[in-house]
Amino acid sequence: SDIDSEVLRAYLEESNIESRKPWNPMHRQPVFCDKKSYNNTVSDMEFKSSLCLPSGLHLSKADVQYISEKINTFITTL
Repeated sequence: SDIDSEVLRAYLEESNIESRKPWNPMHRQPVFCDKKSYNNTVSDMEFKSSLCLPSGLHLSKADVQYISEKINTFITTL
């Protein structure tokens, strides 16, 4: 089953896990609007379905475990 990234984002937010949509694909950035694009729609599809999860050196193993468990719980309840 497809996972709605916005529903997952809201679910994670309820657990104090910050996540967000990724940056717009390059061909959608205003600075490149007049440039030639070789877009095959994959980047648009990925943008619509992706979610940026917490990352960085500040995350502890316990943080990663907590985030992983919350995502697993979400997936298993679908």
